[in-house]
Amino acid sequence: MQQSQAEIRQSITDRLVAALKSGTDRIPWRRPWRMLGPRLPTNHVTGRAYGGINILSLWLAAQEKNYPVDLWASYQQWASINAQVKKGEKAERIVFSSQVKKRKKEENSIEKVETFPILKTWSVFNVAQVEGKA
Repeated sequence: MQQSQAEIRQSITDRLVAALKSGTDRIPWRRPWRMLGPRLPTNHVTGRAYGGINILSLWLAAQEKNYPVDLWASYQQWASINAQVKKGEKAERIVFSSQVKKRKKEENSIEKVETFPILKTWSVFNVAQVEGKA
């Protein structure tokens, strides 16, 4: 299901606000979820750490589901290393922001380039959701 830009933003905001509200036994501005070690959530196949809001989203997902390790990858990436996502497992959504350029002709025939951000979503699975040579 394709989500609008506003729906993507709202979904992320709602999830983080709910996580913060659930941490009532702590100082309100501190995150109520635990970190799974010193590293950032990392793509298991590429070795690159996730950035931006994806760090918080994946930390939160790992905490909710008690994943012991913060290693993630897409379905296709797991398949590329001969690993298989277990049947019935649900993916976590991450977002990627990119800049889109749009050319626009003004009334005086001068071309103007406008730039605006767009969000795209991807689905990733934790290493705990995978069988095989992960």
